Amino acid sequence: MRRTAILFTIMFLGIAGYAQKHSDKLKPQWMTDTPVSKIDGIFYIPVSVYSTDYNSIFTLSLNELTKHLPREWNVKTNTEVTRDSHTERSSNSITRNQRTQHYRLNVEANGEPVEIRCRVVDSYWEKEKIGGNKQYKGTVLYQVSAPDVMLEEETALTTTKYGLSGFWRSAILPGWGQWHKGSKVKGFAFLASEAAAVAGIIVSENMRASYIKKAKEQPKFVKEYSNKADNWENGRNVCIGVAAGIWLYNIIDALVSPGAKRVVLNRSSNGVYISPTTGTNESGISIGYNF
Repeated sequence: MRRTAILFTIMFLGIAGYAQKHSDKLKPQWMTDTPVSKIDGIFYIPVSVYSTDYNSIFTLSLNELTKHLPREWNVKTNTEVTRDSHTERSSNSITRNQRTQHYRLNVEANGEPVEIRCRVVDSYWEKEKIGGNKQYKGTVLYQVSAPDVMLEEETALTTTKYGLSGFWRSAILPGWGQWHKGSKVKGFAFLASEAAAVAGIIVSENMRASYIKKAKEQPKFVKEYSNKADNWENGRNVCIGVAAGIWLYNIIDALVSPGAKRVVLNRSSNGVYISPTTGTNESGISIGYNF
């Protein structure tokens, strides 16, 4: 039964230890579930580009952004990009050494020059091998406002917290909470490990019951069969302990482990607002004040 416990451990660590070369451990949720603005005229647009140089991802994505703007804007693709950036520092460990990046796209819509404001909400990159060459596939999530809409009307916050939504899911089914939070490999590992432990309980209990039955039917082998029944009972108890341990660790992990980054939208109002910022060299949270 020790071998069984060791096998469960190796299987779990082997699956959970799988990793790719990317900017975040987990692919952000917004890549498959793009946020939908609560305010008309504000859009959240993910733009994906390929580059051999990480530092060019933002420039290339800005050039591609106009191709993804709403068709009804009738925006021409030839753009002039203006960047507004500043750094804010605070003694608070959450907000120190921040950089805010805002962009203005000077374009033509319906033959008239217009200015479209946008800012980076988040970004993600991963390395891929294309044609024998390694390249970066970068995806940048932009918050874009229509020409007549203030960009600051809605703040987009990124977070890796999911509250109790992962906890109660994993309490019902091991691995469900991890899967919900974007850790699909870890979720499968918990589910597979728990299923293997439960299977061990069922097999051990069936074998124990079988040897008890044989001991009653064949009294002359009662000692031998009783010993085997005891061994299978011990194995069953070990599997029960393993199953309970996996389940307990699973719900704790679902509660405390960070999930894939997701975007939370908040309507801005007069007063202090907080928004995430991402640059080519650093990222963080920007704090400002609306009048």
